[in-house]
Amino acid sequence: MATLRCGRYDDAMKAIILLLTSWLLGSVSSLSAMPQDPVLEAAEEADQLLRVGRYQDALTLLVNTARKHPLDARAHEALAQVAQRAGHVELAEQAFRQAAQLDPENGRVRWSLGFLLYQRDRTAEATEQLARAAELLPGEAGVQQAYGLSLFAMTRFDEAVDVLQESARLDPMNAETFYLLGTASAQLPQSDPRSGGAEPALLEALRLQPAHARAHHQLGAMLLERGQPKDAIPHLEQAIAIQPSLVPAYFSLGNALIRSGKIEKGREQLELFASLEATKRERDTLSRLIQLRPNEIELRLDRARLALEQNDLPAAWTDLEATLKLDSNRAQAWTMLSELQLRRDEVNAALSSADKAYEFGGDDQNARRQKVKALLRLQRFGEARDLLVSLIERAPDDPELRLLQADAWAGLGEEEKAEAARQKAEELGGRR
Repeated sequence: MATLRCGRYDDAMKAIILLLTSWLLGSVSSLSAMPQDPVLEAAEEADQLLRVGRYQDALTLLVNTARKHPLDARAHEALAQVAQRAGHVELAEQAFRQAAQLDPENGRVRWSLGFLLYQRDRTAEATEQLARAAELLPGEAGVQQAYGLSLFAMTRFDEAVDVLQESARLDPMNAETFYLLGTASAQLPQSDPRSGGAEPALLEALRLQPAHARAHHQLGAMLLERGQPKDAIPHLEQAIAIQPSLVPAYFSLGNALIRSGKIEKGREQLELFASLEATKRERDTLSRLIQLRPNEIELRLDRARLALEQNDLPAAWTDLEATLKLDSNRAQAWTMLSELQLRRDEVNAALSSADKAYEFGGDDQNARRQKVKALLRLQRFGEARDLLVSLIERAPDDPELRLLQADAWAGLGEEEKAEAARQKAEELGGRR
């Protein structure tokens, strides 16, 4: 039986997170489209507050609405949705449970509650709620997918495969479902004929989404286990190229290279895996702490920093967005956001974030450095040069600043000054 290579299934959950978040974003709006009454009016007002980023005001409004209408399931459901988005998971769970108690046949509420419980590593409880949601919403592919994943997390592979097959039937264009189906099928004993569906499902996931990193990794790992390391290598290399933060892929690639006779390259990948695995363990520890203390900003900033180090931009974005909802004046978060936006080629947004970091952080050198990088990308070389003067005065031995200075001079056509800056950077140990 193949060994699962997707950690605690957190990566596999991302598609469901996107799917369910999309529903959550629209759900409050859908309530407001119905004939007006006090609960719906509050939902409509909360929706408007959310659109302008006033999460706390929306949350306060819906808390008060739920108190005024304690027997209205819709009030508790709307509160739960906003509480979850604002990071108040305890309140969200309490409100979802109250909504489910008042309206036990509401499959969407049970789906939401199950999703929340899964995120909190309470898999058995999540599976119970998702099983009921799947009964209530039999034609909803996303519910079946979530239920199948929770069964997988409980190592109930036989049931997971059946549920994921149904999800794939309902939505045959969903690459994530086929990835999960292939991964689950690979866990079945070889005596089970459904185990032969692992490779076809993974290939279908890649047909639908060629840049699906985890599908490439799982397929490569399966080929490696079959004794086909040379066939595995292209898939594993592609997985890393698409998602450099996919830590287990480095281990698989290292082994495939060694078994193909490329010993030194294989050892390099295994060393890289060991380094990245240490960072991943630190991120996992922070994730557990954040589950206990979701509103502690320093924990989220630490996890965002590690995500940036691993170039896991979606994870970094999630933590930075949550941080700025909790404290929109946190300079460090704006600086890190600017770095992330530059990596995404969102240069104007990066410049704006760097300005906010400087505004809230006073004379913050990191914010100024990020601003220089954004100005250079925008070809505003004179402004970058001028800003670098004070930065270099404070840190004359920083090679990166000298390289940025070289770029500014080169952009202004001052090639001699640019070369002098490059030479100084090289003397200080900086290279491109």
